[in-house]
Amino acid sequence: MTEDDDTEFEAEWLAERRAEILAYLTAEGINHSSVGDEPAWWVAPYVSIWAVEHQGHPGQVSGWAICGDLPSDYVSAQTAKSPREAMKAIASLWADAAALMARGERHPTFIIGDGSNDAELAPMLASRAELLQEWADDPDIWD
Repeated sequence: MTEDDDTEFEAEWLAERRAEILAYLTAEGINHSSVGDEPAWWVAPYVSIWAVEHQGHPGQVSGWAICGDLPSDYVSAQTAKSPREAMKAIASLWADAAALMARGERHPTFIIGDGSNDAELAPMLASRAELLQEWADDPDIWD
């Protein structure tokens, strides 16, 4: 694979993730004016974190949305002021949800599916949460 191929792959991956996050925000009823053309932080083809602009206040970040090879999710800018803080908040939420799912319990605010395959999804969600926490804790990957 050449550098041009890598660049083309990443551009395509980013465009697909942007479309995915826009569809997610709409499906979840999260009011927004837009998301950036590129994510605020990403590692292709695994994860991307997007700044979500406040509806009616262009340029004002109202929250952060995550997508990639993991569930899509959103956290308010009141909870997280930066992509790194958003990653930490989502990792914590997912770790809690995965622990509950593994015990056959439901998280009060985070749901994946109808609960019928929680036992299968719990370890996958836990591993994604652990990886996000490791990345959030690594000062070398943040500007």
